[in-house]
Amino acid sequence: MSGKLNTSINIVRRKILLNGLATKSDVCKFLKCGTKKGYEIYRNIQKEVEQEGKINIPDRILAKRLLLYVGLTEQQVLKFAELEESIKKNDSARTESKV
Repeated sequence: MSGKLNTSINIVRRKILLNGLATKSDVCKFLKCGTKKGYEIYRNIQKEVEQEGKINIPDRILAKRLLLYVGLTEQQVLKFAELEESIKKNDSARTESKV
């Protein structure tokens, strides 16, 4: 990592939520975790689905199930993503005005 503050995590999360399904890679991006931890959570969610008597989608999980792991609602992620976009837009405008 470059040490740069990531101000777009909720933009990434929104994209995954709007897709509806998440891959193992998406889990790592959504939770900002390493591959080992992300895959472990992915497998846990698949087990939860099976315990509920439901069928897993091959190589995917429902993205909304990841919200429990970050302690946010879908509405919060959408709102935070809007704020992040606003910050990015303002930063871009400031950078352009300095040039």
